[in-house]
Amino acid sequence: MLQRRPISARPDVRAAAILALRHWLGQTDDNDVQLNRFLIKEWKYDPNQAEIVIQLLLGFKESDRDRPETYDLLIDYLRHRKRSVRELARWHSIAGSSPGERFPTMPPTLRSSSTRP
Repeated sequence: MLQRRPISARPDVRAAAILALRHWLGQTDDNDVQLNRFLIKEWKYDPNQAEIVIQLLLGFKESDRDRPETYDLLIDYLRHRKRSVRELARWHSIAGSSPGERFPTMPPTLRSSSTRP
């Protein structure tokens, strides 16, 4: 599974690791439990930090993708103390973007109602 290794300086390698973990999580129902245990035991994450990583790897429901709160959460996670959380938030912020965009296009109806400027 995972080993403690330095995080690559190359964004393409980090993105490939995220995609590989997302694929692995989808292979069996208990892989999220295994990852949770690993993060807590081997990487010394607290349970909340491990849950955030797993939530970000599993992704957001379709209904949550258009909510301003989801964008606010991703922005908050970009400042998280764990680099893996920051990296996953960054990945989500560009995964649905068009080339050149910093964040996925928010529907016009939500742009005016977002709680952040």
